[in-house]
Amino acid sequence: MIDTHCHLLPGVDDGARTVGDAVAMARQFVASGVTAVVCTPHLSGDFRAPREHVMREIERVRLALQDLSVDLELHLGTEFTTHRARAATPVELSERAIGGRYVLVELVPKTGRADALAALEAVHAAGLGAVVAHPERSVAVQRSPTLVEELRAAGALIQVVGPSLLGRVSNAVRTTAWRLIESGLVDLVGSDAHRPSSASIRLDLVADLIAQRCDRASAQRLLRDTPSSLL
Repeated sequence: MIDTHCHLLPGVDDGARTVGDAVAMARQFVASGVTAVVCTPHLSGDFRAPREHVMREIERVRLALQDLSVDLELHLGTEFTTHRARAATPVELSERAIGGRYVLVELVPKTGRADALAALEAVHAAGLGAVVAHPERSVAVQRSPTLVEELRAAGALIQVVGPSLLGRVSNAVRTTAWRLIESGLVDLVGSDAHRPSSASIRLDLVADLIAQRCDRASAQRLLRDTPSSLL
């Protein structure tokens, strides 16, 4: 499996605090069957780590994993707020894109249709694809999946995250996440893990839940096949 949404890098956002935290998370990912992780530190009003800082941290963690023989491949992306995606230059978006091609844009409870579509337009104007993260948290999406359908029709990939599926959130978020998956409106599932204690590191359990409620092919598509195509 490949995790396409993770806050594993230490000291750059509200995720791992130390290299030790990052190594502990990596060990748990490997134990659950994950072979590669896309590190997606926040870029928002609260978290503004320069790209150079983020690059230093991913290299530091790579060296630690190599020294400890932890076989986890690390890739780099960024989790943009809709505001930061709209404000970024095409070069900034490209430099922080997953595989240099896909920009991860998060939806939050207050994200509405106009804001989401404007962010998607900015990403596409830069010649890049978009991955929309945890739309299930948006109140607008909870009321109706129409916005997700519109984003997907415009070319965005839709990513639901593990905590939403595991029920460690509000009932509205959990219900919406499963409704989107069972309606075939989701392309990716990421862990959104922030700490070694994050239950969603166990993507094997998430995959089993998806297989039980849908089928094994859906789990493989969401956690292996489509993530592989991003990289």
